[in-house]
Amino acid sequence: MLMHKEGWSRLGFFGYDLQDQCGSANSMSIRPDEGLLGELRGPNYPNYAMNVGHQGEYAAIGGAAHIARGDAWTLSPLMKITFADPSLKFDFSEIRREFAKGAIREFMPAGERSLIIPAR
Repeated sequence: MLMHKEGWSRLGFFGYDLQDQCGSANSMSIRPDEGLLGELRGPNYPNYAMNVGHQGEYAAIGGAAHIARGDAWTLSPLMKITFADPSLKFDFSEIRREFAKGAIREFMPAGERSLIIPAR
């Protein structure tokens, strides 16, 4: 399978340079036996970044079988420990709900972005 290297997949021009970023020349190969590939594709993956509203569905396509089985759905054991923290602003047990909160402008990040987020 092919995965775009994250550093090359930042979309400029609001995604209109999609055709310039897709293809084997800008991709790298990974071994699919190392974990679930769907989680590696986020909003910066060009084919998916064209419509942010579909991110949840694309994640569900890759994760449905694993979610149904109750798998941890992560490549790294460190991520399992990190995302299990209940004090995180983003609730990884309810990912679709958190995406929805962002869509209706209810989600407020914490940490390094706190300085640029307007006060309420």
